[in-house]
Amino acid sequence: MGEISKDVYEKWRLEYGSQISELKAKMEKEYILLETTGGILDRNLDMLTDINKIYEKATLLQKRELIRLLFDDNLCYRKGEYHIVNDKLQN
Repeated sequence: MGEISKDVYEKWRLEYGSQISELKAKMEKEYILLETTGGILDRNLDMLTDINKIYEKATLLQKRELIRLLFDDNLCYRKGEYHIVNDKLQN
């Protein structure tokens, strides 16, 4: 009682074994991506803490690019004030 045949076991082992292998590979890929992203953040965190100094030293084009990157193209100027536009909130 509670036993399965060798054929059923082999069928499930092959089917689920390949799925397990695929999932493990995906997890490894995501882990490497997370490590890489975390490493980039760690290496550049000091720059973010002194963003004002970076902005002051930047050329006009560099300032534009920095603002675009920081605000993801969602910064607008309206009625004398800067606003962050979030399309998700407006809809």
